Amino acid sequence: MAIPTLSSSNFRGSLGISQDNFGGLDYYINEFYSNADSSDNYIRVFIGEEALRQIEVSSLAKWSDLMLGASYEDREGVLCYFGGVQAMCKNVVFFMYVRDDYTPASTGFVQNMNENGNRLDSQKVYQKAAMSYNRAIRTNNKQLLEFLEYYTDYEGSILGTVDNGGGSWTIQTDVTLYLAEGDTVTISGTDYVISNLVENVSFDITSTETSFPAVYTYSPFDQVVSSCKEYIVV
Repeated sequence: MAIPTLSSSNFRGSLGISQDNFGGLDYYINEFYSNADSSDNYIRVFIGEEALRQIEVSSLAKWSDLMLGASYEDREGVLCYFGGVQAMCKNVVFFMYVRDDYTPASTGFVQNMNENGNRLDSQKVYQKAAMSYNRAIRTNNKQLLEFLEYYTDYEGSILGTVDNGGGSWTIQTDVTLYLAEGDTVTISGTDYVISNLVENVSFDITSTETSFPAVYTYSPFDQVVSSCKEYIVV
């Protein structure tokens, strides 16, 4: 899908930045978000190297939902929302930009000078930026981790099976969300690589078994590595 575009025009409203500074902002967007090869890329920080590289090249819906956000019903049937890694990174970019735009001093943060004059209330601006960073961390520690947990050992129903001969079986199901050719599903504790996937209809496996249970499980985001992150104390 490639990394979804983030540009200076996205920094409006609560993340508003003066248009005079957009030239400098582009550098921060590239360094902390758009450039997958940057050591400071925060997609990597939030979900790991392997997931970042998959997002670069894959067109699968699961990566789009991970980046841009998705709604889902949890196991209790409660509607939940994950805001997406892109929104998390946008808050980080805003923080990094403001952090570097204001200079720390022993008495706090002071305003940098430029030919257009002083910026006002630099301490308050920095505090706002730190709150923005913490908003990204809060999304990571709650929404992202809950989203990933929900899709760990996700269950699909086995509605029927077809013996194709030679150990090949067609598994009939109405749930293939985020599954793709070559993914792995688990049936009765045994892992199978799937093929001939028909969305929300069926997929094939090769097995020596002759009977199957009512469910299978899979973890579509097993390439994602994420953990709780530390907040900034403001």
